[in-house]
Amino acid sequence: MSPHAQAFAPPAPRAGDKRDLIGLSRTEMEAEMTAIGEKPFRGRQLWRWVYNRGATDFAAMTDLAKDFRARLTGSHTVTRPRVVSAQISRDGTRKWLLAFSDGQQVETVYIPDAARHTFCLSTQVGCPPRA
Repeated sequence: MSPHAQAFAPPAPRAGDKRDLIGLSRTEMEAEMTAIGEKPFRGRQLWRWVYNRGATDFAAMTDLAKDFRARLTGSHTVTRPRVVSAQISRDGTRKWLLAFSDGQQVETVYIPDAARHTFCLSTQVGCPPRA
C-alpha cells in the first residue's frame, strides 16, 4: 500500500467488528480473502458483485458457495453511504448529504446544463452542511 493510501486508509477493525469491503481495490479484496484463508479469485468475484453489480447483500451473490456467503455475513459487510437529505432546486440542481458508516458526512451536488452535466463531491469529510 502506498504511503498516500496508508494515510487515508480506514482504521483497522476492532475485535468483533465486521470488515467493510467498500473502498477496497480489487487487489486489496484479493488480499482480504487470502487473509481469511480463501483463494484470491474469491476477491475478484466479490469485487465484481460489489462494484459491477452494486450488490450489498452476500445472499444475493449466487455464484458464491452458501457456506462462504454465510461466513462473509458474519465477518464482513458492504455498506454504501446513506442519503441524509436530498434537495432539488427549480433549475434541476440536486444536492445530497451522504453519511458513511463511521458517522462522517459529505455533501454532493449535481448541476444539469444543456451543454454538460457537473457533479461535485466534497472532498473534506466532516464539513458541516450549510443551511
